[in-house]
Order: sequence, then structure tokens, then C-alpha cells
Amino acid sequence: MRLLEKTYEASAKSIRDIHVDLKVCLLRLGYCESEQDPFLLCASEIFTNALKHTNRAPTAFKVLMDIHGNKLLFQLIDDGFAFKNFETKHQASKEQSATMKHGVLETSGIGLFLAGRDFTDFTYTRMEEWNHYSLSAPSPFLQQKPSVLIIDDDSAQLDLLTLYISTSYSVQQAVSGQSAMEWLNKTESPPNLILCDVIMQDGNGVDFCLTLQKSKDLALIPFIFMTGTPENLTAKTAENLPVNDFLTKPVRKENLLKIIKRTLSKASQDQRIIGERLDKDITSILSPALPDKIGDYNMALKWQAAEAGGGDIVLHLKGDNCDHIVVMDIMGHGAQAKFFSHSFIGYLNGFLSAQSDVQDPGIILTALSRFLQTDKIGEKTILTAQILTIFKGSALKIASAGHPLPLLQNEAGLSEIQIDGAIPGLDPQASYSSTTLNLKAGERLMLYTDGLMEVGINTDAMEVHERNMKKHIKAQHSTELNNAATEIWNYFSKQTNSAPNDDTLFILLQRD
Repeated sequence: MRLLEKTYEASAKSIRDIHVDLKVCLLRLGYCESEQDPFLLCASEIFTNALKHTNRAPTAFKVLMDIHGNKLLFQLIDDGFAFKNFETKHQASKEQSATMKHGVLETSGIGLFLAGRDFTDFTYTRMEEWNHYSLSAPSPFLQQKPSVLIIDDDSAQLDLLTLYISTSYSVQQAVSGQSAMEWLNKTESPPNLILCDVIMQDGNGVDFCLTLQKSKDLALIPFIFMTGTPENLTAKTAENLPVNDFLTKPVRKENLLKIIKRTLSKASQDQRIIGERLDKDITSILSPALPDKIGDYNMALKWQAAEAGGGDIVLHLKGDNCDHIVVMDIMGHGAQAKFFSHSFIGYLNGFLSAQSDVQDPGIILTALSRFLQTDKIGEKTILTAQILTIFKGSALKIASAGHPLPLLQNEAGLSEIQIDGAIPGLDPQASYSSTTLNLKAGERLMLYTDGLMEVGINTDAMEVHERNMKKHIKAQHSTELNNAATEIWNYFSKQTNSAPNDDTLFILLQRD
């Protein structure tokens, strides 16, 4: 799934432009400033090195960013002189890295390797006169460890409690209710749970808890009190507050972990039940739907909504001389993302309906990208999109933005249609082109979302599943369209035990 693809003239000014484009892209992905720094540092080091320290300066830079399975892939490419002894210098950088502080780079050339040490992998290849520097990091859409905010004015207790739970939870520390509230008011990622001492020198936990209860954004965070003096009057007051649990110090590790797990499980269950009640009503109203036939094309649609996550969307827009089928995948995790994606459908539908008489899907995607770039709700949304336009007379046009490649099935087998484009809304200058398709009688086209192919605990497992899935799709070529869709869906359901981790959707079209 392509997030960013852009080519620049090789210059110092372009490096600054690359920084701006990377910041926009990474901000949309949810990276804070400090998390963006490794990406910006790598771009600066690699491209500056290519400009100043090679025998032949490059004429062009390229930047690519993709999501593949559970990895974020980041590629920096230039057409300058080949990098010699990459592996030798890379190994030397690893030895220096152990003794150098992050953000401190030397000027001998090793610096560009040290810039990449925050990434899982860093490799170099020379292909067709281009240098390819490839770095990878965990996908920002992977589920993160639950976070816990611990508040205690005793630094030893604070560090001990952190040590107890840091393997299973991401921990944020605060030494007072005031400092905790300051952090909560500025963070974009509130904790999943708060563990707070009742009696502290700088105020007390009761006052902090009461302040929290007045906040519509923070009042529902699960809250656990702890105290070493349960007979204290303040502690007695704390017992009457609407909190989830109350611990007496000293706190045992096993008991603490058990109570945190139980509290989070109950909160998750409550949220899921409420979400399911809302989701059931909304999903029934906004379920993907298509007619059985549009023009000369018969259609079969299969889909399933996961319990939590983003949302897969299908819209059918009817124009004067054509029909548009819009497939979108709104990214996200959790019940809130699911609810948001459903709410956003109507918003998008209104915008796209205004484009229904436009006969080029590439132009519609370009308009969608600019809408997402400038709209207050859209700018916080990450989605992929694919638009298929069916004209009277059987002609087809298709355009794509970060979406999986469609599959063409005919007597020759199963092949991918090579159309691509960056995720809409990330690049203000993004422009999308369309590809014309001419299906013969009996040929099929499959549009799908990534949930169909990205099944497995790691990249290797996903690649195996994708190969097997495509093999099974290919085997259904001679099966009647609706029966073929059912067979493909049954195979997928078997592979996921009918409980996929992500929304899944596919559309089969066949020309008469």
C-alpha cells in the first residue's frame, strides 16, 4: 500500500522540500515530532552524502513510503555514484552506535548509517543506475501495548511500579496530579488506565480524580487508587469515589498485574458491548451493496466487518453516461475507529455524489485527495481508494490511490493490473491518472480490500496466504460467477476461522 511516492531534483533545497512532505505524511500516520525525527534525519544524511561526498552528484532524488503487512517500508533513492563498501561501513556504524548518543553523528560518512539505527532494517542495493536505501519499521497500524499513567510522588515507588508492569504495558510517569493533568491535556494518546497514589505532597489523588471526572474526554479512563495509609481521612474519601479499584501499599507485582488486566478487560468489554449496539444499527443501514448487474457486467459482492478496526466502504454512484463503483478502506484500530468510519461514509458520499457526472475516475480521485487535504475532518483521515467507471457500451476506466492492485482473470490465468497512486490527502500536489480496460466476454475483474490478502502473524505468513488465496481464485475461473464468489469467500473464512482481524471485501465483475 503506497503512502508516498515523489521525485525531486537533486539539490539542497529539495532536501528541505522532502522534509516538509515527510512531515505531512508522518503526521497523518499519527507520528509525533520526536517519532518523525529518524525519518527526517535519514533523508538528510543520505541525500546530503550523495550531493557532497560522491564522485558523481545525482540529478534526482526519489522518496517512497509503503505499508506492507506489519511493516512500514521507507525508501530513499538517487541516481548518483554507487556507494562502495556499504556493508563494511554499516558494521562499523553498529560498533560506534553503542557508545554514541542518539542524534549525535560524526562527519566521516558513518553518520548516515547511524541515522538509520532507529529502524528495524537498513539495506542498500544498486539497480539500473539507481541507489536504493531501504529502511523498515513496525507499521503504525499495529496494535500497540496498552498504556498506563502512574502517579506517585515517591520516585522509588514510581520506578518500582514501572518495572513491575513495563513488559506488558507502555508506562508514562508523573510525580503529582498537576503534572499528570498537564501531560493529559497536551497528549494526543490518553492512557488506557491511570494508577494514582491517594496522598502526595503536591496535592492529593482525590483532587486529581475529581478534576478528571469533570473532563468529558478523560472521565471514562479506568482509574485505580493506591495508598499506604488506608485509615487516613483522605483515603477514606477516595474509597467513595467512582473508581475501578483500590490497592493497599506495598503492592505486589502479581496482584498489580492481575488487577490491571482485569480492569482493562472489563473496560474493553463495556466499550465493545456499547460499540456493537451502535455498530449493529449503523452497519445494517450502511452495509456495502451493489446491483447484480450494471450494463454488460454481472457482479458479486462479499464482505465481512471485523469486530474492531477501520471500515471498508462500497459506494455506487450513477452519472448521466456512466456508473462509478468506489471502494475505500478507512484505516484505524478499535471500536472508535469503526464508529468513525461508519459516520464518515455519509460525509464522503455527499462529496463523491457531487462528482458523479465526471467521467474520469482519476479526476475524481484527485478531487478526493484535495478534499481530504483541506477538509477539517478529512485531514485526520487515512484511507485508500479505488474507482471503477463503467460506461455505456462496456468500456471501463479505473484509478487507484494506495489500494491493492485489482486482479484480471481470463483464460491465460490471473494477473494484477498495474495501477497505483499514493494514499489520497497526503500530498497536496497529488494527481491521479486512469487506466482503460477492455474486458472480453467471460473475463473477470476482482476489486478487493487488503483484509482479503493480509492474513497471518508476520510478513512471511501473509505472503503464503496471498499465494494460496490467488491460487484458489484462479481455480474458480470456470465456476458460475456467484458460486465462484461463494467458493472464494468460504476458503477465506476457513483460513481466518470466520473472524478476520480487519474488514474484508471483494467484488467480482464478469462481462456477458
